[in-house]
Amino acid sequence: MDETSPIPVVNDPRPNIVVEFEKKDLSIGTARYTSARPISKNLSMKPTFPGYPDNPIVHANVEVHLYDDQGHEVPMTRRLVRYWHIQALQGATVQNLMNWRIVGLENSEFSPFSPFPVSPSERPATVNSEWDRPGKRDAPGWQGTSVKDPASGQLQEFLVGNAKVGGAYFQTYTLNDGSKIRVINTRVVKLSADEYRKLLQ
Repeated sequence: MDETSPIPVVNDPRPNIVVEFEKKDLSIGTARYTSARPISKNLSMKPTFPGYPDNPIVHANVEVHLYDDQGHEVPMTRRLVRYWHIQALQGATVQNLMNWRIVGLENSEFSPFSPFPVSPSERPATVNSEWDRPGKRDAPGWQGTSVKDPASGQLQEFLVGNAKVGGAYFQTYTLNDGSKIRVINTRVVKLSADEYRKLLQ
């Protein structure tokens, strides 16, 4: 598994919003990882039932810090996530990002500074963003996938923040080509309080 292979990110310079990827394993002892056994920084094995194999969870590691005008850190009050299925086209590998298709993505020019537009003829895995546990540290993952499975992928779009100071939009991709799994964090957009509140509407 290629553990940390980020592609270049897009950053709107807002020093009060700090987004950090893959500094350390943030899964240990948290949420659904409470009983999981860490294998590497991006892989945990979660026990299932006696006599059955553990369930793999491939995950990223994302840390977001929000500060007010006085430089004091404020809590994240909301984390929204939307899921997309990624189809592996013929010859798809985790090194070649050209042969993967996001199912349900509108086939038009899109701005990386807002959530992806949905195609009128297809739908993403979840049409609307879902509430997720807010917190400065997160390990978004894909549970159950392994290199024994057919090639496929998952995209998670995140919108996080605090309406008083702003927030951030970013994406986490997990690609499985049948021999390797790659986790990619990208398209970070830092949002002012006004921009963040507008996206929540």
